[in-house]
Amino acid sequence: MRVRRDVHARTGCRQEQIGLRDGVRHRRRAVRERLSRTQSGVPHRPRFGLQAGQAGNGLERLGPTVGGGWDGERSLQWLLRAREAARESLLVRGPERLVAELQVETTERDAAELVLERMALAFSAEPERALLDGWRECPETCVLGDLEGLFDVELPAAVPLLFPWQDAEALGALEPGSASWEALARAELGLDAAGDEVAALAAAWSAAVGERVQAGFVRERLRALFSRWDHDLQLAIEREFGALLVAARAAGREKLAAGEGRLDRAAERARYVLKDRGSRPLPVVRSPSYATVHLITRHADRYAGLEVVEASERVTLPDERGGTFARALIGSVGGRELREDLAEGELRRQFAELRMQSSRSEEETRELRFLARRIVRGDELRGRGGLEAYFDEELAGRNGYREVRGLQNRLDGVYQL
Repeated sequence: MRVRRDVHARTGCRQEQIGLRDGVRHRRRAVRERLSRTQSGVPHRPRFGLQAGQAGNGLERLGPTVGGGWDGERSLQWLLRAREAARESLLVRGPERLVAELQVETTERDAAELVLERMALAFSAEPERALLDGWRECPETCVLGDLEGLFDVELPAAVPLLFPWQDAEALGALEPGSASWEALARAELGLDAAGDEVAALAAAWSAAVGERVQAGFVRERLRALFSRWDHDLQLAIEREFGALLVAARAAGREKLAAGEGRLDRAAERARYVLKDRGSRPLPVVRSPSYATVHLITRHADRYAGLEVVEASERVTLPDERGGTFARALIGSVGGRELREDLAEGELRRQFAELRMQSSRSEEETRELRFLARRIVRGDELRGRGGLEAYFDEELAGRNGYREVRGLQNRLDGVYQL
């Protein structure tokens, strides 16, 4: 491990005076070009206010009929990338996360509720609110639930229910926490499934999430189910977009125009994005020469917006065969894994609660210090093999926590550690 120095720039500062401005100006120019190619300076996604990756089929077919400011080819390429990312999240990362959650956080009694909740959240119009208030309180489907008020024409009819989880009463899981394996099986097979099929699938789920989670079973069932639901969703989106287009043509227009409320929200978000991105530091040069570092640090007033920061760099030594010297013995490092993140979820909640308290006892203060040392930060690397893993506690060091409490503490410069 060695320490290197990088040059960072803040895009909101004056870069016209610096000799290393090309990378920063190129980034700013790309952002401005992207905005200038849209109507009202608003990119597609915030303009239309829906999950483009999940709306891929409808928007791909009807994209030329939507007034968005981009040409058809550019819109299609953007939609294909968004669609690919959405399917990756739905069919790969979603099942993997649920497997990790089942292995870490649940007992068999609440596992059915967790699986059914994750099924609903994957297709919910408001997943954040559904996670907070419960999926039963948010039955709207993604994309379809956003169509109301999205364009300046109204849907000719209400959007029908598409998935079984949208009718918690029919599933027999109306009360929070009441989901059973039978309810989960009914959600997967459909509300009109035969009783013996529901019972058989419920028994299979109960066995798969018993003493030891059968990860392969969970992944396979969820991927197959999500793929089928996604196909049904795409057909419904295409149908509803077609109805909107018919309504627009009946009003004498060939294109769908976004509603005024959505345009106002998109413009507000665009201003926020520009302000947020403009205040973030941007790496301009990694491992600059000594002359560059000396010039910027010596004449900081002349190069406003540039700063030199130290960064660690992992260096490997080649062996005589061209490989990595003692690779297996030295080992490797990596970031926090999903299972570790989930396992520390309760510790993070306890830490947040203690940190927000206006006063603490000595025991609570000791608990806060312990949690600060115990929790792994998101940017922290841990040993994953070899000597790096064996001596991880010694090499990683120990985290701490510092806070200033009260105005008098600020005046006195007193810190509670």
